Amino acid sequence: MPHSLAQPTPMTPGCRFGLARRDTPVVRVVLAPAAAFLALLAISASAASSPPHGLSARGRVLWNFEALLHDRFGRGLVCTRDGFNFVSGSCVPLAVWQPYFYVFSAARHSAYALTTRPPNGSFGQGAGLVRISGRYITCTANRRRFLVKHSGAASFTVDCLPPF
Repeated sequence: MPHSLAQPTPMTPGCRFGLARRDTPVVRVVLAPAAAFLALLAISASAASSPPHGLSARGRVLWNFEALLHDRFGRGLVCTRDGFNFVSGSCVPLAVWQPYFYVFSAARHSAYALTTRPPNGSFGQGAGLVRISGRYITCTANRRRFLVKHSGAASFTVDCLPPF
Protein backbone atom coordinates (compact mmCIF):
# COMPACT_ATOMS: atom_id res chain seq x y z
CA MET A 1 0.00 0.00 0.00
CA PRO A 2 1.60 3.31 -1.03
CA HIS A 3 2.07 6.05 1.57
CA SER A 4 -0.05 9.15 1.23
CA LEU A 5 1.02 12.67 2.09
CA ALA A 6 -1.07 12.50 5.30
CA GLN A 7 1.15 9.73 6.66
CA PRO A 8 4.80 10.82 6.63
CA THR A 9 7.51 8.23 6.21
CA PRO A 10 11.14 8.42 7.23
CA MET A 11 11.82 9.47 3.66
CA THR A 12 9.51 12.51 3.82
CA PRO A 13 11.57 15.73 3.58
CA GLY A 14 11.84 17.45 6.98
CA CYS A 15 10.90 14.26 8.79
CA ARG A 16 12.87 12.81 11.66
CA PHE A 17 12.09 9.36 13.11
CA GLY A 18 8.82 9.17 11.25
CA LEU A 19 7.43 12.47 12.62
CA ALA A 20 6.73 15.30 10.27
CA ARG A 21 7.63 18.85 11.32
CA ARG A 22 3.97 19.63 11.87
CA ASP A 23 4.03 17.18 14.84
CA THR A 24 6.88 18.87 16.75
CA PRO A 25 4.72 21.50 18.57
CA VAL A 26 2.91 18.60 20.27
CA VAL A 27 6.24 17.26 21.46
CA ARG A 28 7.15 20.70 22.84
CA VAL A 29 3.79 20.96 24.60
CA VAL A 30 4.42 17.62 26.31
CA LEU A 31 8.11 18.14 27.13
CA ALA A 32 7.84 21.66 28.53
CA PRO A 33 5.43 20.75 31.38
CA ALA A 34 7.41 17.58 32.07
CA ALA A 35 10.62 19.60 32.44
CA ALA A 36 8.85 22.12 34.68
CA PHE A 37 7.50 19.28 36.85
CA LEU A 38 10.98 17.74 37.23
CA ALA A 39 12.44 21.13 38.21
CA LEU A 40 9.68 21.61 40.79
CA LEU A 41 10.32 18.11 42.14
CA ALA A 42 14.03 18.89 42.55
CA ILE A 43 13.22 22.13 44.38
CA SER A 44 10.75 20.42 46.72
CA ALA A 45 13.24 17.63 47.47
CA SER A 46 15.85 20.14 48.57
CA ALA A 47 13.26 22.00 50.64
CA ALA A 48 12.63 18.84 52.65
CA SER A 49 15.57 19.72 54.91
CA SER A 50 13.54 22.38 56.71
CA PRO A 51 9.90 22.51 57.80
CA PRO A 52 7.47 23.88 55.20
CA HIS A 53 6.44 27.50 55.62
CA GLY A 54 3.12 28.11 57.29
CA LEU A 55 3.24 25.26 59.81
CA SER A 56 2.04 25.91 63.33
CA ALA A 57 4.49 25.50 66.22
CA ARG A 58 3.22 21.94 66.83
CA GLY A 59 3.40 21.26 63.09
CA ARG A 60 7.12 22.16 63.15
CA VAL A 61 7.59 19.87 66.17
CA LEU A 62 5.91 16.98 64.33
CA TRP A 63 7.94 17.70 61.18
CA ASN A 64 11.23 17.60 63.14
CA PHE A 65 10.18 14.40 64.91
CA GLU A 66 9.38 12.70 61.60
CA ALA A 67 12.61 14.03 60.06
CA LEU A 68 14.48 12.42 62.97
CA LEU A 69 12.66 9.12 62.32
CA HIS A 70 13.64 9.33 58.62
CA ASP A 71 17.23 10.27 59.53
CA ARG A 72 17.46 7.31 61.90
CA PHE A 73 15.53 4.59 60.03
CA GLY A 74 15.49 5.72 56.41
CA ARG A 75 12.64 4.09 54.51
CA GLY A 76 12.19 1.29 57.07
CA LEU A 77 8.87 0.61 58.74
CA VAL A 78 8.43 2.41 62.04
CA CYS A 79 6.30 1.13 64.88
CA THR A 80 5.77 1.44 68.60
CA ARG A 81 4.68 -0.92 71.30
CA ASP A 82 3.55 1.54 73.94
CA GLY A 83 3.02 4.72 71.91
CA PHE A 84 6.18 6.38 73.23
CA ASN A 85 9.22 4.35 72.07
CA PHE A 86 9.57 4.17 68.27
CA VAL A 87 11.61 1.44 66.61
CA SER A 88 12.12 0.11 63.11
CA GLY A 89 11.08 -3.41 62.23
CA SER A 90 8.34 -5.55 60.82
CA CYS A 91 5.61 -4.28 63.20
CA VAL A 92 4.24 -7.82 63.47
CA PRO A 93 2.06 -8.96 65.17
CA LEU A 94 -0.32 -6.02 65.04
CA ALA A 95 -1.80 -7.17 68.35
CA VAL A 96 1.47 -6.04 69.93
CA TRP A 97 2.95 -3.43 67.56
CA GLN A 98 1.35 -0.24 66.25
CA PRO A 99 2.71 1.00 62.90
CA TYR A 100 3.45 4.71 62.57
CA PHE A 101 2.24 6.44 59.40
CA TYR A 102 4.12 9.57 58.38
CA VAL A 103 2.43 12.93 57.82
CA PHE A 104 5.57 14.44 56.21
CA SER A 105 6.95 11.78 53.88
CA ALA A 106 9.96 13.82 52.72
CA ALA A 107 11.10 15.30 56.06
CA ARG A 108 14.87 14.97 56.54
CA HIS A 109 17.68 16.63 58.52
CA SER A 110 15.93 17.21 61.84
CA ALA A 111 16.98 19.99 64.18
CA TYR A 112 16.39 17.54 67.06
CA ALA A 113 18.90 15.06 68.49
CA LEU A 114 18.91 11.82 70.45
CA THR A 115 20.42 11.42 73.92
CA THR A 116 20.71 8.59 76.41
CA ARG A 117 20.59 11.00 79.36
CA PRO A 118 17.07 11.37 80.79
CA PRO A 119 15.84 14.82 81.80
CA ASN A 120 15.82 15.92 85.42
CA GLY A 121 12.22 16.40 86.44
CA SER A 122 8.75 15.57 85.24
CA PHE A 123 6.43 16.79 82.49
CA GLY A 124 3.15 16.50 84.33
CA GLN A 125 0.22 14.15 84.13
CA GLY A 126 -0.70 12.98 80.64
CA ALA A 127 2.64 13.85 79.03
CA GLY A 128 5.25 11.18 78.37
CA LEU A 129 8.72 11.33 76.91
CA VAL A 130 8.95 10.19 73.31
CA ARG A 131 11.93 7.97 72.48
CA ILE A 132 13.53 6.48 69.41
CA SER A 133 15.12 3.08 70.04
CA GLY A 134 15.12 3.86 73.76
CA ARG A 135 16.89 7.21 73.40
CA TYR A 136 15.29 10.50 74.43
CA ILE A 137 14.70 13.29 71.92
CA THR A 138 16.04 16.75 72.70
CA CYS A 139 14.55 19.71 70.89
CA THR A 140 17.37 22.13 71.71
CA ALA A 141 21.15 21.89 71.63
CA ASN A 142 21.40 22.65 75.36
CA ARG A 143 19.12 19.67 76.16
CA ARG A 144 16.66 21.75 78.13
CA ARG A 145 13.57 20.84 76.09
CA PHE A 146 12.45 17.31 75.33
CA LEU A 147 9.88 15.83 72.97
CA VAL A 148 6.77 14.72 74.83
CA LYS A 149 3.54 13.14 73.69
CA HIS A 150 0.25 14.25 75.19
CA SER A 151 -1.46 10.93 75.89
CA GLY A 152 -4.85 12.50 76.61
CA ALA A 153 -5.11 14.15 73.18
CA ALA A 154 -7.42 12.77 70.52
CA SER A 155 -4.57 12.65 67.98
CA PHE A 156 -0.82 12.03 68.01
CA THR A 157 0.09 15.35 69.64
CA VAL A 158 3.71 16.13 70.44
CA ASP A 159 5.36 19.17 71.97
CA CYS A 160 8.79 20.31 73.15
CA LEU A 161 8.72 21.10 76.84
CA PRO A 162 11.22 21.68 79.62
CA PRO A 163 10.88 19.45 82.68
CA PHE A 164 9.65 21.05 85.88
